[in-house]
Amino acid sequence: MYLAELRLFIEDAPIGAAMFDREMRYVAFSHYWLVNHRIEHIQLGRSHYEVFPEIPARWKEVHRRALAGETIREAEDEFHRADGSTVWLKWETRPWRDSDGTIGGVIIFCDDITPQKQAEEALRQALVRQRLAQSAGHVGVWDWEIRPNRTYLNDEWYELYGLPKGAELAYEDFLARVHPDDRAAVHDVMQSALAGRGVINHDYRVLRADDGALRWLSSMGEVYFDARGEAVRAMGAVHDITERKEMEGALRETDRRRSEFLAMLAHELRNPLTPISNAVDVLYQLSESDASTAGEKKRAVLQMARRQVDYLSRLVNDLLDMTRISHGKISLERKDADLVELLIHAAELVQPKFDAKRQALVTNLPATPMPVHGDPVRLTQVFANLLGNAARYTDHGGRIELSARREGEEAVVAVRDNGQGIQPDMLGSIFEMFAQAGPSDPASQRGLGVGLALANNLVRMHGGTIEARSEGPGRGSEFIVRLPAPRIAVRAPLA
Repeated sequence: MYLAELRLFIEDAPIGAAMFDREMRYVAFSHYWLVNHRIEHIQLGRSHYEVFPEIPARWKEVHRRALAGETIREAEDEFHRADGSTVWLKWETRPWRDSDGTIGGVIIFCDDITPQKQAEEALRQALVRQRLAQSAGHVGVWDWEIRPNRTYLNDEWYELYGLPKGAELAYEDFLARVHPDDRAAVHDVMQSALAGRGVINHDYRVLRADDGALRWLSSMGEVYFDARGEAVRAMGAVHDITERKEMEGALRETDRRRSEFLAMLAHELRNPLTPISNAVDVLYQLSESDASTAGEKKRAVLQMARRQVDYLSRLVNDLLDMTRISHGKISLERKDADLVELLIHAAELVQPKFDAKRQALVTNLPATPMPVHGDPVRLTQVFANLLGNAARYTDHGGRIELSARREGEEAVVAVRDNGQGIQPDMLGSIFEMFAQAGPSDPASQRGLGVGLALANNLVRMHGGTIEARSEGPGRGSEFIVRLPAPRIAVRAPLA
């Protein structure tokens, strides 16, 4: 009766279990024994070593020890199957006794823990890769347990701060390494995160403990809170951004020097422009009384000189405006104005260019005012630059279109031409200073790339956007300006 009950217990076991006699022949087994060993059926009375001929000698020794009365356990053991697969098993082998206390055989309880081991190995490899990435990228990892004020820091963190690896450090020790000028700001960021914001993201300077070198670091992290909303842990990473900061500083210095040079150049060019302009006007007036062929030639040459002086004057003014914008010295004199009127005035300013190249300007403007709130002079300058740019890059006899419309709370102005077009790789940088929109042919008429940059900056100052479109060389270009245009009454005419 006892043996029958033991067999039933083994057969109904919710884990892998098998019962053997003293010859290691199967007496009973559970369903999960078959599942764990990936077999469909086992004939009772068959030898365990026949079913699994790959059983290692060390396990056979375990069976002998169990038959002698010992119970042996193993939390994880590797088993190589005959088909070449490998599984990890957790097992216990113990003797079973019949009703008179004699050892009748052994019982083996077994559980397949292969998925668990695979997960552990995947985690281990992930941690190894993470450590390698941190080491290669010089990323310092920090973990601060707030209540005991205890920290975990990886080797890269100690290296960044110039501290001996493994040193016990608290939050105050970290703060002491921060540059005095940044210490209050760093502490404020941390206190704000601990108070509920939760996010840590800031750049700061540190003075390395070993050599006193100043380094820029960038830290990102997060604070974790318990059910009562109290901060219990903060974790994050820090990396060295000194090289980036130095490059940014060098770029700012280069930009400052460039702006100073352009301002000086513009002023130096502007000084002789006034007397040259006056001289051209005087010579033209003196030649008006000369009706001869020579007089006509003189006036033609002087008219050409006037156009070039005007072009140079506009270029110098654009350069000066760009330097003023870069230094924040341009302020807009905003007022309510009619955008249609501004566009008409801009077209009138550029009309001589259209006439010189016999280009057709086609306008599609609303018949009623289109109110905008901005600086009329600067907005006129934007559209004159766009129209002048279209004239420059459109051949003789070409066509330029100027249109305006309202879209919701925006005024949309488009300047389109059938000229030389823009290379696709230039569309993303066309509004940068000194960018060239036209072809690379040095014989073609090209500007310095100042007008579009200035137009872009002025439009952005008005809270608008400007976009360039082109289907490629020879397919023309289109520039679209979008400006905020709430529905207001126009109270001030164009100044």
